[in-house]
Amino acid sequence: MPSPRSIAYMGLLLIALYILAALTPILSPPQPLSIPGSFSIAFPKGAEISKIVLNMSVEDIIDIVENAEVALNYSSLLDPSPEAPVLFEDRGGRLLSSILEGLSMNASMVRPEAYAKLLNIAGSLEPLEGSCSRSYRLHPLPPDRFDRLNISSRELVLSIRCLYASPHSHSYPPSMSLAHGDPYIVSIAGEASVEGFAEDIDAGLVETGSEHVDLGCDGYYVVICTSITIHSYVLYIGAVAGYRSVFGGSSERVSASYEITGGSGGIYAVEGGYFMGWGPLGRAEAHVEGYEDCTSTSEVRGNITYIYIHCDRGSRLSLVRGLGRTLIFTRALFQAPIEARIYNGTENTLVFFGDDVEVLATGLRSGDIFRGSIALESGWSYISGEKSISLVLWDSIALGRRVHVANRSWVVIGKLLWEPSSREMPGWGSTAKILPRGFITLTPLEPPEWVSIDPGVLNAIYSVNAAQEMIQYSVYRWIHDRIVGFAKDLGISSEYLAWEIHAIASQIALPGNMALNSSADYSYSWAPALEALYMGVGNSSLLSIQAIMILSFSLFQNHSPGLVYFTSRAGSGYPDPWRAMWRETIVGFIAIGSSPYEIPSLVLQRLGIAVVSEAAHQQSIYAIYSVPGEGEAVRPFPRGYIEMVRGWIWGPRWIAFHAERVFDNVIGYRCPGCPQP
Repeated sequence: MPSPRSIAYMGLLLIALYILAALTPILSPPQPLSIPGSFSIAFPKGAEISKIVLNMSVEDIIDIVENAEVALNYSSLLDPSPEAPVLFEDRGGRLLSSILEGLSMNASMVRPEAYAKLLNIAGSLEPLEGSCSRSYRLHPLPPDRFDRLNISSRELVLSIRCLYASPHSHSYPPSMSLAHGDPYIVSIAGEASVEGFAEDIDAGLVETGSEHVDLGCDGYYVVICTSITIHSYVLYIGAVAGYRSVFGGSSERVSASYEITGGSGGIYAVEGGYFMGWGPLGRAEAHVEGYEDCTSTSEVRGNITYIYIHCDRGSRLSLVRGLGRTLIFTRALFQAPIEARIYNGTENTLVFFGDDVEVLATGLRSGDIFRGSIALESGWSYISGEKSISLVLWDSIALGRRVHVANRSWVVIGKLLWEPSSREMPGWGSTAKILPRGFITLTPLEPPEWVSIDPGVLNAIYSVNAAQEMIQYSVYRWIHDRIVGFAKDLGISSEYLAWEIHAIASQIALPGNMALNSSADYSYSWAPALEALYMGVGNSSLLSIQAIMILSFSLFQNHSPGLVYFTSRAGSGYPDPWRAMWRETIVGFIAIGSSPYEIPSLVLQRLGIAVVSEAAHQQSIYAIYSVPGEGEAVRPFPRGYIEMVRGWIWGPRWIAFHAERVFDNVIGYRCPGCPQP
């Protein structure tokens, strides 16, 4: 037990603070405070009593759902665990865009379990209005006992409509396994000739010398003497060789020279003209033939006759001509058979993206097998080439009251490749048609094993109504933002703003707003606290948690078991941390500002126990306008500290909301005759 000295010190301190509060001057205008909620209310000027009535609409709640600051948790989209969160709180995120992104992913990027969680939460985009509604009347509490700002007469009326949502149950995204055959030509789509030529031919045979050879004489009475003159030449040949075509033309001057010994012949040529590596396409020929001319003379010497034979051996041009050859290049229309086995999706459409967009089939359902063909035109056969192709299995789903569409697809990409079927050139003066030869390659993309969904795997997910949990989040966010806007517009100084928000929100479950009924636990609902708010009645736990849920968006709340000793769980002997937290009339706040503890405390009228306020961690200055009588400083909390939490912790369970936690040492104040903890 505290010493008499400490008890006396406490009493003197409370009296001093009471006097200090009474002398507090009129509060200064509010300063910017880091409390979420930008909703603003304008009070009529000069009005002594101002009632502000705010009606919650379904559009308000959809706005909050769509703009909830959450983002996709990519790391968990392939996690089969029923508990893994698919979204997490992110100040730059937005629930609607995150949901649509996740639901638009293909089957290789998101497992059925994660997809079902996203669909479950997405049900909150389409809430239905129930027949019930309820109004809550809230009043500000002056931060000074004299109400110098004259705010006690003001009133905020929040009209709440009953909204309900259930999970969406759309199919898993479509996918397919795909097989194909070899492409074959069904028709020629185009032909183009490339014609070679050689013209402006210049050819000449020029003698460069001769050689006389005496072959000697042979005979007895008739002696034959033989000699020969062999002529040497240089053959010059030149021409313009090239090609003409629809692709354009080209020509070049080609020439050559050859040394020819008299008497020899042959065909000598120059060639040129190449189209895209095909050639030569033009040829100039010089035909050379050899000749030998002989003459003879004779004379008689005695009884011997001499015969002299002399020959000239040379060469001459017999023909000069130009030649070309023609290549006919083609474009072909290829066709290839395909077979697609369909998994999941609803009323799927199979589309081929080639030269054009071609719808191959519609209305495909899971288990269907599509057999058909795809057609694609090649490029010209003079060169190898390729075209990108893709086959897309596609469907879409509609979400929400405002009809948002998620397009879902399974894409198989590939190529049509072609090459010349032959590179053999035709003979001179001939024509050859060159056809393309085609091939198809597809990127191997088989559906993952989990596309064959076992419905039993998803039972645990669809047994949860995360959509209604998200509606619960949004309704309490709507209430929080309106209370914050109301409090900010009261003109209270910024250091008292958290205190005022806390005090106003605490009235939501007081008598006159909500009624206590121990049997009203709404255990059938996925959002029992919200159901109690809709009905205006609940057990002590559901009434106690109302203000805590509202304030979780901006203020720290205590979540410590054993903190409030109003009652216990039936038969357990252990305190219930959620019971009757705000069921008592608030008398005031005690600020032990000059003590070593600096602990703001809440005084409850009936029990007179001063406990640490959930707003304690806001570092506000708390004015005192009512205090209990004689008492003593005690530590009624078994652990000597409380756990303060700021952040939403009531689901949906697959959204990882950030909860900031701190732990504070505590001291309490108990009046004489208060129950012992």
